Amino acid sequence: SKTSGSRASASKSSTSKSFTSISRLILQSSGSSFDSDDSIAPLFSESTMQAKNDALLCRILTKLELLQQINEDNQKKLCKMEEDMKSIKEKISVLSFNKESLDVIIKKASEELLDHNIYPIPNDYKKIAEEVLKKTNNDFFLSLGDQWDGYFEKRIKKMGEKIRSLHNNLSTKVKVSIFKVFDKLLPINNNVTAAEIITWKSNPIVLECYKNLFKEIENISEKHI
Repeated sequence: SKTSGSRASASKSSTSKSFTSISRLILQSSGSSFDSDDSIAPLFSESTMQAKNDALLCRILTKLELLQQINEDNQKKLCKMEEDMKSIKEKISVLSFNKESLDVIIKKASEELLDHNIYPIPNDYKKIAEEVLKKTNNDFFLSLGDQWDGYFEKRIKKMGEKIRSLHNNLSTKVKVSIFKVFDKLLPINNNVTAAEIITWKSNPIVLECYKNLFKEIENISEKHI
């Protein structure tokens, strides 16, 4: 009976020790598990934050690219508007240049051209017309820009008609001048000798006719030569 009681007591003590050991193991295991979770949590938070930052940066860069594209498009539209405005101003300037002003340019250009060349070629028309237009209305000439060639062909090239008209007037003036200056000029044959030519040039009548070439024409302050 005593032996049986001792065995029971020993069994309880052993069981209690085993339970205590198991409890300690569980607590240790739980403690190590908690420690492990605490060490992982910060790593998980940093990774999530970095991902959010990357996503935010990506959205910012995308918006910046979009704004840059919008700015470039606006710049192109602005340049197009400036070109359109310039074209409109040029057209308004051309339309506002009335026929009277154009006729003055044609007349003046034709007269200046004939002062240098009695029988000019068509290519001379454009050059002298450009010079006259720059002198008389340079702002209008500059406003034409690339349209100058077309404007000349349509509006100013007809100055050839004016030049032909001036040729007729010039021929009439030449005839009148010849008659006035050389009316009393002594005749001479082109087959005469050199001595006869010298004698002819020395004649007072011939000398007087020669001087008349350089006298101012009455009422117009011009000379025959």
